[in-house]
Amino acid sequence: MQIRRVRPLEIFEKYENAYKAFNADQISQAIQFTLAVETDLPLISDHILHLQIQSNLGGLMIDLGNHIRDKELILRGKNYIEELLDQDPKDRVMVGQSYNLANGYFSLWTLERSEDLKNGRIDETFLNAKKYYRRALDIAKESKEPIDPQLLSQINTNFGNCLRSIGRFAEAFHYYDEALKYNPNHGEAMAHKAITLRYLSKYAHGYSHKFLLESHRLLKESLDTSMPNDHLRAFQKEYDDLTSLIQKHGEIVPEKHKKIRAKNKFHQFSRDFCVKNQLFLTPATFIGRKNEVVYGDPMFISTMIVPLKGDNTINRYITFLNQIKQDFVLARYFLIQSQYQSTIVDCIDQDVILYDPVDYSIHNSYAQLLKMSLKLTVDTFDKIAQFLREYCNIHTDPLTETNFRNIWKENKGKELIRPEFIQRQNKFILALYDLSLDLQKGGYFEGIYRNRNTITHRFLIVHEMRTPDDNSIVTSRININDLVDLTIKSLNLLKAAIMYLIMFIDIEERKKHDPNKIYAPISSIRISKKYQWKPYNY
Repeated sequence: MQIRRVRPLEIFEKYENAYKAFNADQISQAIQFTLAVETDLPLISDHILHLQIQSNLGGLMIDLGNHIRDKELILRGKNYIEELLDQDPKDRVMVGQSYNLANGYFSLWTLERSEDLKNGRIDETFLNAKKYYRRALDIAKESKEPIDPQLLSQINTNFGNCLRSIGRFAEAFHYYDEALKYNPNHGEAMAHKAITLRYLSKYAHGYSHKFLLESHRLLKESLDTSMPNDHLRAFQKEYDDLTSLIQKHGEIVPEKHKKIRAKNKFHQFSRDFCVKNQLFLTPATFIGRKNEVVYGDPMFISTMIVPLKGDNTINRYITFLNQIKQDFVLARYFLIQSQYQSTIVDCIDQDVILYDPVDYSIHNSYAQLLKMSLKLTVDTFDKIAQFLREYCNIHTDPLTETNFRNIWKENKGKELIRPEFIQRQNKFILALYDLSLDLQKGGYFEGIYRNRNTITHRFLIVHEMRTPDDNSIVTSRININDLVDLTIKSLNLLKAAIMYLIMFIDIEERKKHDPNKIYAPISSIRISKKYQWKPYNY
C-alpha cells in the first residue's frame, strides 16, 4: 500500500487559497480548499507544523461555518481548536487560540440566539464565548511578548459584538473604542461602533443628533477600508438606511450644549477623572471627529404612562430612580475624592489617634473613601433589583430575598429566568441578567462582591507596597492600586446596569401607548436647587 505524502508548502498554499477565496466571497471554492486542508492534516508528520495548520484550519472552519450558518462545520472547527488549547505555552499562540475558540462559541450562540432570547435562556455557548474573549485579552494584557495589534483590534471588536448581541450596548461601545486604539483604521470596529451609536441615539438625551451624525460619519469612513465583501455589503446597507433617515428629516444639526467652566480645581479634576475612566452616565463621552467631550449624567427615563387620577406610581418610580442615580454619583465622588488630596479630608484625620500596626497598611480617610465607594456601588446594584421586583411585580421578600444576584430565577437550579421577565420580551432584561452572571460566585467579576462583603462584614486591609500573605476568614489584604482599579471597574458596570435599566423602562412604557387615547406629557422639571435641603451654613 502506497502512503501518500504531502509537502508543507502545498498545504499552506491550499490554506492561503481557502482564505483568499473566503475574503473574495467565493464560498464554494473556500469550502473546497478548506476540506482539502482537513484531508491532508493527518498526513503532516512534523508536530509543530501540524499544530500550526490545525489551528489555522479550525479558525477558518469557524468563520466559514458562521458565514453559511453551518453548525456542523463550526463544531468541527471549534473541536480542532479545543484539542490544541494550552499545548503551546507562547502567549501569542494562546491569545490566537482563545480568540478562535471564542469565535466558535459565539458563532454557535448566534445560530440559536433568537430562540434562547425568546425563552429567557443564556446557555453555555454564550458564556464560553465571553470566557475565551476575556481570556485572550487577559493573556495579551499580561504578556511580555509583543502581540499583533491587528489581532487585538479584532478581538476587541468581536467581544464588543458578543456583548451587544445580548443587549450590553454600553459595554460593547467601550470595546469598539479599544479596538480603534490598536488600529484606528479598522473598518469593522468603526462600523459596529456606528451601529451602536445609532441605536443609543434615542437614549442620549440632548445629544441624539450628535450620535446620529457621528454614526453616519463612521459608517462612511468604514466603507473606505479593507474588509470582507459580505461585511462591506452589510455596512453599505446600514449607511444607506441612515442616509435616507437623515434626508427625510431634512438637515440634522448637531445640538449645541452649554459649556460650563469648572468651578474650582477639584471640579476640573473630577471632570478629567470621569472622562479618562468613562464614568459619566451617558452612552458616550467622546463625540465627533474632534473628540468633543460631553460632561454630565443626562440619562433618565423619557416616558412613563400611568392613570391620570389617584395613582402615585410615577412619583414612586422617579424617587427610586433618583436615588439609584444619586447613589452612583456619590459612589463616584467617594472614588474621586480618594484620589485628590484635600485639606477638608485631611481635617477628618487631624484629631484622630491611630496606632501603627507595623504591617505597612494604610489607615486614613482617603483609604476609607475608596472602600466606601466600592461598598456603595455594590449596594446600588441591589437597589436596581428592588426596582425590578416592584416594576415587574416579582413576588419575593424585599428584605431577605431580593438582590442583584438572586432575583432572576425562582429556584437556583432552574435554567430559565422568571416568567415575569420572559413575558416582557425585552433585551435589556437579559443584558441585566447576563451582567449579574458576571458578578456571581465563579463569575469574571465576583471579586467586586467578595471585596464589598469583606468591607461590610469583615476587614479589608489596604497596602501601598507589598501585601502580606496572611489572609484569613475575617481578613483580606489588597494593594491600593488594585482596589482603585476594581472600584473603577465596579462603577463602570453599575453605570452600564443603570443605563440598561433606563432603556428597559423606556421600552416597557412605550408598549403601553394606545393611539386611541390622549396622553398628557409628564413634567421633566428638575429638582430646583433653590428648594433643595442643605446643612446650616455657620
